[in-house]
Amino acid sequence: MLTANLEAEEYSPVLIYKPQGQNVVIGDATIDDLPQSKQLFAYGIQTKEQRDMLKLHGHKILCIDATHGTNAYDFQLLNVLVVDDFHHGYPVAHFISNKQDEKTLYYFFLAIKERCPDLQLTVIMTDDDYSGWNAITAVFGMEINHFLCKWHVHRAWQKRLRQYVYPDQNLMKEVYHCLMLMLEEQNESKFKQICEAFLERYTPLCERFTKHFADNYLNRPEVWAMCYRNFPHAGTDTNMFVESFHNRLKTFYMKRRPNKRIDDLLHLLFKIEEEDYWRHNKDLQLSRKHSTAVLTRHAKGITIPDGNVEVRGTNVWLIQSQSEKTTLYTIEKRSESCVADFCFEKCTELCCMDLCSHMYTCSCLDVASLCKHIHKIHSYLIKNCTITSSSDRNNTHVTSDTLLLNTTNDFDEANEAKRILLSASELLDIHSHDAQFVCGWLIDEVINGYFWMLEHFNSHVLYIPSTTMLVIERNHSTRRLWEDRGEGINDSTLIIAPWNPTNYHWLLIAIDIQNRNILYLNPLENTNTSSLPPQANQAFTMMTGFLKNKMKIEESEWRLVCPPHILQEDNSSCGVYVCHYAAQLVKNELLTVPASAMLLRKWLQKEIGSCTLDNDNEKN
Repeated sequence: MLTANLEAEEYSPVLIYKPQGQNVVIGDATIDDLPQSKQLFAYGIQTKEQRDMLKLHGHKILCIDATHGTNAYDFQLLNVLVVDDFHHGYPVAHFISNKQDEKTLYYFFLAIKERCPDLQLTVIMTDDDYSGWNAITAVFGMEINHFLCKWHVHRAWQKRLRQYVYPDQNLMKEVYHCLMLMLEEQNESKFKQICEAFLERYTPLCERFTKHFADNYLNRPEVWAMCYRNFPHAGTDTNMFVESFHNRLKTFYMKRRPNKRIDDLLHLLFKIEEEDYWRHNKDLQLSRKHSTAVLTRHAKGITIPDGNVEVRGTNVWLIQSQSEKTTLYTIEKRSESCVADFCFEKCTELCCMDLCSHMYTCSCLDVASLCKHIHKIHSYLIKNCTITSSSDRNNTHVTSDTLLLNTTNDFDEANEAKRILLSASELLDIHSHDAQFVCGWLIDEVINGYFWMLEHFNSHVLYIPSTTMLVIERNHSTRRLWEDRGEGINDSTLIIAPWNPTNYHWLLIAIDIQNRNILYLNPLENTNTSSLPPQANQAFTMMTGFLKNKMKIEESEWRLVCPPHILQEDNSSCGVYVCHYAAQLVKNELLTVPASAMLLRKWLQKEIGSCTLDNDNEKN
């Protein structure tokens, strides 16, 4: 009945329908020639809107993965997603079947091509099962780049290490970190050197693993090594969009209870597609509606001379009218960042980075919430804001211009980057002494040391060590935390906590006690509170429980906030940026002022170094 109703629509979303025990109803008739075709069930769908999104964004990257547990028959659900204008995953086709082999999937992708005959694919992201890849190339040709999901590669390596190297835990860690070096290396020449050094060093120590690695990975590095991804691919190296969709489907819509019927699952997929379409359409409309007016006012605002701006107090300025020279308008800054759950009026220009309508008020007569005077003040602050270093306790100030732009007086960033590069043999020698070492990563002792320094020199700050965060994550007792502060913890207004839940990526959790906000900052992305990743929800849940036990504040009083912030541009500086975010929050300064990783490393070195020198002087 459902299929008949769908077929009766003006645009039928059914790509393939092959019932078990019957011939194919919709799709290529040769499906019936497949081996064991009588037992085959196949149902593929793609709405008109999904087809249009595939045509529009399919050239960036196509993410493909399957999941089970969505129906009582345990038929697998294969999902195909693209990355939309707002860097969200958008499902463009679904395939339910009791077989996910190459021949079956061929007919699914063939049906897609019939709907989109001019579709040009450049990158396909899959797990390490080649059935989907082979089916796609059979339909769309071989001129497509194949990427393996990075996290699937991680898991595969860990599994083989347990199989071939266990129980030597130290060797397992050492080999694994060397593998991470290879995976993340951006330079192809250096990548090859590391591979050669890796085989030379570890073949005598774990020959079975190195043989497996050479036979299954070194013969196809272009599918997993980051140095072969130095071209546009929507910034996507994992199948996180598909994994997120699976989690959304199973957790939010299905409540982790599989549907008994396939048509119930289909109804659910159509419902999600409708919601995705309206969400995307709303985002587009809001973006188009405001962009022209905002950019027009921005262009007028930045032409206002700096001399027309007068500081009248903390976060209050006067600005001269450009038409009536005797008229002055008052601009007041209300917030350092957007405080709204949903904000749709922002300036996207670089010199007004992260300006939104909730941060300022102006006394002018413009009905727009972002008038040209606000654009002027915000761009003026970004250009001239003063950054005070916690190590510069002699009232020394550094402007953002000298810190972030005029770097030639301090050091040559390019030469500094070259200086810290290590050869493959040097890296492997280091790993023989420290299996935890990864080039560019900050070890937890450095991060905890810097966070301790922030707490030590700022009476309103408390910090949670990264090891204690693991205790909180496991819901164990933290009775001894902050014992030395006594009743002083009640005077604190900010808690900062470095968190490394995956053991390879640092996040910052900060707690604004006065405003009852839990801040989640991921150096890899600016998180949208309307579509939170699982880790953000996990952080909120575990911290509200911790705060209830530790500070007697009810869980219902807290809300999760994901403030805009600058992002890391490499694969190794997450710890550096987490330290930078913490410092900015402690000083109540912007998180969005641009800064390169190398500059931040230099800054962090000076900060920690000055603190060490101060402590040495106190001892002497």
